[in-house]
Amino acid sequence: MKQEQINDLIKKYTAGTATNEEREQLHQWYRDIAYADAEYPDDEHLVHKRMLERLQREIIPLRKSKVLIRRIAAAATVFLCLTAGFYFYRVRYKTVETTALSYDVEPGGNKAVLTLVNGSKVNLSGVKSGIVINTTTLTYNDGSKVQVSPRTEDLYPGAMPGSGPSSQQEMMVSTPDGGTYQVVLPDSTRVWLNAASSLKFPATFSGLDSRKVELNGEAYFEVAKIRTKSKTSAAGARVPFIVVSKGQEVEVLGTHFNISAYTNQAATKTSLLEGLVRIKNDKGNALLKPGQQAINGAKGIELVSGDAEDAIAWKNGYFMFDNEDLASVMAKLCRWYNVSVNYEDEAVKSVKYYGTISRFEKISKVLTKLETTGNLKFEVKGKTVHVSEK
Repeated sequence: MKQEQINDLIKKYTAGTATNEEREQLHQWYRDIAYADAEYPDDEHLVHKRMLERLQREIIPLRKSKVLIRRIAAAATVFLCLTAGFYFYRVRYKTVETTALSYDVEPGGNKAVLTLVNGSKVNLSGVKSGIVINTTTLTYNDGSKVQVSPRTEDLYPGAMPGSGPSSQQEMMVSTPDGGTYQVVLPDSTRVWLNAASSLKFPATFSGLDSRKVELNGEAYFEVAKIRTKSKTSAAGARVPFIVVSKGQEVEVLGTHFNISAYTNQAATKTSLLEGLVRIKNDKGNALLKPGQQAINGAKGIELVSGDAEDAIAWKNGYFMFDNEDLASVMAKLCRWYNVSVNYEDEAVKSVKYYGTISRFEKISKVLTKLETTGNLKFEVKGKTVHVSEK
């Protein structure tokens, strides 16, 4: 297929005006590219997913506005640039070596530690993706049992045998740098933990007026709605779910939201996808609505509009950068790949990037994309990424 035809099809596809035949032509064109590269899986769903990545989200560094405007205005084939630019770079310049490829680091994966109420620690399976916690058993999300003592009193010391855990006893799931894990809490609330994060919670929520958990790091929550038992009405009062994190409390009744609260992060960010949440700190409180993000920093709580889906890109397997400075970009990479970063010149930390890239690529591919689209050089030595100007 000629370049002009490809460009025209991509424009129609992204505008939503392509016919079924044209969509199939574009899909076939992409499949041909994907299958020509042995690194791409021969799977229709994954191929389509990667096509959307190329169509919409190839990483481009954000330079001065005039340069960006010229680039966009002059590019009659802008969609083609976004979709095929990196492919043609790979095919035509495979012999060009970059320093980022000298060493490599595998991406993070399923890694977590479960701390029982007696302080015992259990390394959770890396071939499983999540753990389900209830009052009598611990299982992975595929139904297989977590290998710990089957005796209830050993899992929840202080409770009478057979009586289950106490609401005053706490458990914790933590992920290291380069780790992620899913947790289903005793109330059926689902939590996705990002790298270098921990979630502390009661061994049971039974009998509590509120469900309070403590987060350090980043997590996405899908909170289960539960009510107290009432003798006077069919439906009791809703039991609020409270997340305590750096400098704030988030109170919800049942909703989907993301909190990023790393200790080395200037502000705690709460993004709401569904429902309503109330955020409190020592200076006041604010009600967050779907599509909004609360930034809790030195100036208090600031509400901003944005695409909440961007905030959970990590949960869906992506790094997403929206006018994000290099310092923030590298912080995310360091947590996920368990590496450190060294800047030859501190000034480069302010270079802005936007775009999306898979979290399941080796670090060399991520750095190569950053390097080939900007004026910075990335070199991996051992577990340290060295950043300098070209």
